[in-house]
Amino acid sequence: KLIDIVKADYKSAEIVKNDNDQKVQKWLNIKNSEPYGTEVAHKSKYVSDLTNKLLSWQVPSIVDPFVSTIDMINCSPFTYADRAISEQDEKVLSHFLLQRSDHYAFMTDLVTTIAEQGTCFIKTGWLFEEEEREVEVPVFATDPVSGEQVQVGTELQKQMVTVENRPTREICDLLDIRMDPTCKGKIENASFVIHDFETDLSSLRKDGRYKNLDKLLNQLQRDYTYNQREYTDSTFRFEDDPRKKIIVHEYWGNYDLNEDGIAEPVVIAWVGDVVIRQEDNPFPGQEIPFEKAVYIRKPNEIYGEPLAALTAKNQHIDSVLHRGIFDDLKLANNGQVGTKKGFTDDVNLRRMKKGEDFEYNTNLNDVYYSQYRGLNQSVFQVLEQNTQSAESITGVMAFNSNSGNNPLGESATAAGASITSSAKREMHIIRGIADDCIVPMLRKWIRYIKEFMEPQEIERITDKPFVQAQNDNEYDIKIHLESKETRATKAQQTGFVLQTMGPNMPHEQQQTLLARYMKLVGEPDIAKAIEDYKPQPDPVQQQMQQLELAKLQAEVKNEQAKGFENAQDVELKKAKTAVEMAKARSLHSDSDNKDLDFLEKEQGIPHQREMEKEQQKAQNTMVAKNQEANNKIREKLL
Repeated sequence: KLIDIVKADYKSAEIVKNDNDQKVQKWLNIKNSEPYGTEVAHKSKYVSDLTNKLLSWQVPSIVDPFVSTIDMINCSPFTYADRAISEQDEKVLSHFLLQRSDHYAFMTDLVTTIAEQGTCFIKTGWLFEEEEREVEVPVFATDPVSGEQVQVGTELQKQMVTVENRPTREICDLLDIRMDPTCKGKIENASFVIHDFETDLSSLRKDGRYKNLDKLLNQLQRDYTYNQREYTDSTFRFEDDPRKKIIVHEYWGNYDLNEDGIAEPVVIAWVGDVVIRQEDNPFPGQEIPFEKAVYIRKPNEIYGEPLAALTAKNQHIDSVLHRGIFDDLKLANNGQVGTKKGFTDDVNLRRMKKGEDFEYNTNLNDVYYSQYRGLNQSVFQVLEQNTQSAESITGVMAFNSNSGNNPLGESATAAGASITSSAKREMHIIRGIADDCIVPMLRKWIRYIKEFMEPQEIERITDKPFVQAQNDNEYDIKIHLESKETRATKAQQTGFVLQTMGPNMPHEQQQTLLARYMKLVGEPDIAKAIEDYKPQPDPVQQQMQQLELAKLQAEVKNEQAKGFENAQDVELKKAKTAVEMAKARSLHSDSDNKDLDFLEKEQGIPHQREMEKEQQKAQNTMVAKNQEANNKIREKLL
């Protein structure tokens, strides 16, 4: 039942795959300049290499941003608490991607594959290898006095030592991949991906994950029809059973192995009718370990289109025009010489053909020299326009684009716009590769590293204490990608700023801009040295600055003292002013009193006051006497 179901998925996916395989073969024929099949005998069979020429120019431009810098990977934390784990993972990813693998060869093969075939599948995995080695270990003994363990020497012991423990990536042959046709072109939506790979019984036994190998051997001995792909031309065969090549079909997808009604992520491998591997998906998150990159994206489709899909018509036109030119030149019989009958006798005719001196009867006008005829210039104009059309549709600027009429335009603005459009086209392809393939691959690698690596192994890579992830810390993995044209433009702009404003900028800003400029021109080591440089102060200059500071401080204190003294003078003057004002008020009061006394004396007021006082005094005396008399009468009555 299991083998029937996975084979059914295999065949259903093969329908879509076979249709794309035919297109891929057609595109490869265009790229390889294969004959069209319509050639006529005795006519030119020339096939243009326009597609291959444009491809050879574009591939290096797309590869360059992925390999031109050592700090390509940047893990940006979402929160401050994630900064430590993101920096740790960034160093580990850079170590495995750029140092422990041939990154340049990988990216070149990847870009070449998608440019030639339109689609490329990447298979991720984990490589773990160990072997038995003799290791020197310390020997301890108990000290009879202190009772402590003391090292007394060393000895050799056989131990299992890890040789390889790292993530892997592999570019799969497009003919070996079958993918769920209902996934709308996305790996994460696929229910299965089936990968065919070539191996042998010896490698399967050494791997240790495969079973039923004896049953497989019996099947191969009865009917050895699983050792060769249908599309290979190789006729070489191994004769011994352990090395005979076989094709293993590996199914990564969802299947109900435990028959609980729920399909779980599994991996199933089979050869013929023998299942040799059957287990749950062993990777963290149980994700399908494949990623996909395309050259020209087609919405909701698995496969993309390559450069040949854009240039097929242009290459055909180029081939037809060149064939016409060659056929026309061929009919010209260039180098042949014709003579009029009777021009000379047979002896002298033979001398003429040999290049010797000869005699003739009439004149040299009777001799006809055949040569190439002049071609119509419109042919070359059409050829140039056709080439420019291919370059514009692909965004590739060929080396000899400026010959003849300027295809970039007659003005600097037009040329700059064309170059910018070409750079945008390249960056569109580059970002597609990064976002669809490289970044998802790195995210899978991070999960593998956390699952399969020990903390001390990570510490050896980062040279820092291990940071434990808390609650599956999330951060954004970014890749810094810039084409050569984009970097050149930024470098030019940065250099202009340094030229114009650099002398007036603070030293720190000059240092930052200069480091950025060196990065853009491809000198990361110099940029790092500039960033880390801290100028040492000149002792003499430093002492002069201190003395200048002390002088300024003294001048400030002097000015402060003068200010305090001036303030005291102001207060003293205020006090004197108040005294004088008080004296003035006193003088005014005395004068007023004297005037008042004079007026009162003139009017007799003082005398009147004296009279009133006497009257009041008499009244008071009278009242006192009356009161005393009343008191005496009251005493007598009592």
